[in-house]
Amino acid sequence: NREVELSGNYGQKPPNNTPVQFLPEFIKTNHRIHSSPAFSADIKEVYWSVFPRTSEIKHRKETILFSKKVNNIWSSPKVASFSGEYWDGGPFFLKDSNKLYFYSKRPIRKNSKTEMEGEIWYVEKQGENWGEPQHVKLDLEGEKIFFSVSNNNNIYFTSGHGYRGTGTGSVDIYYAKFNNGTYEKPEKLPDSINSKQFVESDPLVSPDEKFLIFFSLQRPENIGQYDLYISYNIGKGQWTKPVNLGAQFNKGVSRFPRFSPDGKYLFFSRGVDGIYWISVKIIEELKPKDKN
Repeated sequence: NREVELSGNYGQKPPNNTPVQFLPEFIKTNHRIHSSPAFSADIKEVYWSVFPRTSEIKHRKETILFSKKVNNIWSSPKVASFSGEYWDGGPFFLKDSNKLYFYSKRPIRKNSKTEMEGEIWYVEKQGENWGEPQHVKLDLEGEKIFFSVSNNNNIYFTSGHGYRGTGTGSVDIYYAKFNNGTYEKPEKLPDSINSKQFVESDPLVSPDEKFLIFFSLQRPENIGQYDLYISYNIGKGQWTKPVNLGAQFNKGVSRFPRFSPDGKYLFFSRGVDGIYWISVKIIEELKPKDKN
């Protein structure tokens, strides 16, 4: 158990245009990190997922942890109330922080014990606590994991089977439009983003859907093995050719991009070192000059 006294809203001095490791003595814990932190809008709660390595978490499935800010101190991490039994990961707050989305292999049907492929779920605040997990219905067979949600509730997510040895080109990024309270049938993003040979995963859409950050595995432009790329929305369902975010991001395995709730910082994981963060000013610098 440990607590971390804060310096500023997030716990340490904010970074500029060079990635800085984020609170390694706190967020890394004794487990293998498998997401970036998801902060509530008021920066008083933070959630992230890990693969347990110690007996403090009973099973070895991916699990969501959380911490709360009390008297300017992050509390010792604990298992989230809705996690700890099934495979759960990738927490993502909606902008008002009343809903927290995550992916899970929990059964969809009540009273079933059969775990599913990854599906997207959410919990909603009921006072100070979270309600029961609710399944997000998306009309697409196969897993639906590693996702982000825009301000208008459109979901960008990963689906495919390449991680399990059936070909690297079979893992792609999809988009599902939110319309009148439900999601339309998901569509695969265009070939400018989804290649036929390589894995595309972990999409982070900007809140206004103007750009998308994701990782790709073993592209010719890669600097490391898993590299982060950015593509800009040019309208009518089209996106620019992805640009590698560069050596300061991509060393070995770079994954799990996430924005801070104020939109000023980008979090991501890099190798086994833990979580890094950087000013989003880098995004504007990479934007094509002839695009609005």
